Amino acid sequence: MAHSLGIEDLRFEGNWKQNFVHHKDIVHDSGWTAIRIANYYNSWMKNVPFKDWNATATIVSSHSMTVDSYVDSGNRGHSSLNLQNASSVLVTRSKSIGSRGQLHGFGVSNYATGNVFHRVSWPKQSSFDTHASFPRATLFDSAQGGFRGVSGFGGSQSSQPNHMQDLIFWNFYDKGEQDAVLWDWWRNGESKYGRWLLPSVIGWHGAKALFNDNELQLKQSHGKKVSPESLYEAQLK
Repeated sequence: MAHSLGIEDLRFEGNWKQNFVHHKDIVHDSGWTAIRIANYYNSWMKNVPFKDWNATATIVSSHSMTVDSYVDSGNRGHSSLNLQNASSVLVTRSKSIGSRGQLHGFGVSNYATGNVFHRVSWPKQSSFDTHASFPRATLFDSAQGGFRGVSGFGGSQSSQPNHMQDLIFWNFYDKGEQDAVLWDWWRNGESKYGRWLLPSVIGWHGAKALFNDNELQLKQSHGKKVSPESLYEAQLK
């Protein structure tokens, strides 16, 4: 495993200009892919904007990394920054600012463990992404963005659930346009997708989604922010 890779102050501009169709073909899903970092530790990415890509950046089988001030924009594509089988990665002060964002926003998959998305944001037409294959222990800390169906629960049926234990939303601001939307964290019946194992929602505010409490590990201060504003920042003191 290599270490001390730094990517700073670089702009990556692709040429993805089509109207994105999910899983239409390989070009739509990943034909324009910018960066894939695999098998690194003690490394970082800072001040790196991406424009017009299907897939912007993926960190794979790596640990102990920081992504600071990442931005994706331009034409909607498949996925934003994703952590696959990665652990102890901090993604901070980062955002998706395209007109609708990527279909799958900031997220985790494939056994990713112990990762933090701190003060990140994405448009209301997108969502966080927990892409199955058993990620666990993910913190969305003072994040804000949309909260939508297919955008947030990718991954194959055989790779369910979308997220294992310890998915935590701390002071998440929901950019949704209406209150009282019922969000089912453990979909039953004929649904093949959309299962999260007992997440925790603390200080969820903005659009006030409704939850089935028996599907949650913890629900506190629903509709109002809590103190400290940032759990990550509080732990640094």
